[in-house]
Amino acid sequence: MWKTHVYKGARKTTHTVRWAVRGKPFRKPLATAALTDPYRSELVSATRRGDAFNCATGEPSSRQAGADAVNWYDFAVQFVDAQWERTAGNSLKNTAKVLTATTVAMLRTSGAAYQPVDVRTALREFAFNRILRANPLPKERGVIPKTSNTVDRRSLIHPHRMARILARIRRRPRGGRRLHAYFATLYYTAPRPEEAAAMYVEDVLLPREDAEDQWCDVTFHTAEPEVGKNWTDDGEIREQRGLKGRAEEDTRVVPGPPALTKILRSTSRRRG
Repeated sequence: MWKTHVYKGARKTTHTVRWAVRGKPFRKPLATAALTDPYRSELVSATRRGDAFNCATGEPSSRQAGADAVNWYDFAVQFVDAQWERTAGNSLKNTAKVLTATTVAMLRTSGAAYQPVDVRTALREFAFNRILRANPLPKERGVIPKTSNTVDRRSLIHPHRMARILARIRRRPRGGRRLHAYFATLYYTAPRPEEAAAMYVEDVLLPREDAEDQWCDVTFHTAEPEVGKNWTDDGEIREQRGLKGRAEEDTRVVPGPPALTKILRSTSRRRG
């Protein structure tokens, strides 16, 4: 720690605190002498306490911000821990992939002692809350691009073509009839795939065979996305969740056309 340097210029006077870390000089210019004494005292106190000094900035560890005091790996692990209870399994899986790629890219050494695939596996399957004290993003409203709710009919499958697709699925020797009902439900009622996968026979209200109106009602109440047993709390391949964008225990009833009624009636008979 050196003596405070005072520079008297034509417009203002600058008081500079000077010190060195491992022989490298550092300086902190301040506006007044009243500001230099507390800053210098803090450096002296840090030296007496044995605090570590950053060789790049010259600052003691006690002056580092919360984000600077934590390395990237610890931050990434804490971030995943904070997200675990409130984030869906697929989102956690994607978060782990992104953090794994970022962590590998930030390694200072090539990690020759380990195979790259082993490093990525350890990060993705073993390693992966908030360090920043405030949200650094601006609070102003951003520019939201305009969207259209109109469905482009060119993106829809023609009914005749879909009928051929469903017929081919039905002829599969293994699980064809079950998949036939699954994809028919997706086509005629447009649920999310994980919602259709969570359906039971009791969730379909079929009309009598001799009824004039052959429309059915399909109730969706649960979503079971396939995320892998490593990303669920109970070790199951699928994670059970409520309907996306709806309150807990909420349901959605969707009408099904006569074509779907016929398919689901045949499937329910075969399943007893």
